[in-house]
Amino acid sequence: MLKTQEATFACQTEFRKPPFMDFINDKVKVAHDTADRLSRPRTAPANHIGSVMASFDLFYWHMAQDQNSLKTVMVENSNPLTRQGDQFLALDSALDTAWYKAFKALAEAFYELIIEFKEY
Repeated sequence: MLKTQEATFACQTEFRKPPFMDFINDKVKVAHDTADRLSRPRTAPANHIGSVMASFDLFYWHMAQDQNSLKTVMVENSNPLTRQGDQFLALDSALDTAWYKAFKALAEAFYELIIEFKEY
């Protein structure tokens, strides 16, 4: 899924956003379905897989109509991950907190990359 995003960005450095971006939605759906299968019957820790699933919303950045609405879309799409983080912090576990902070940093880096991308 990240390779698809990377290819999209490489394309967009020379061209504008393609009018048809549903191919990203298809990749996100496959990843989401895979994560959902892992969450039942608890083959992965619930908070961890919940965070991964919440982060998939960030991959819908292309749903923004223009550059002005992009930041709003990205903030709204990052909210589920932030809410999921509250559950990690409530665990009061150093390893779980460290995992969440690292995962959140990755999501924030992706967020910044999308927001800083000027051509839309």
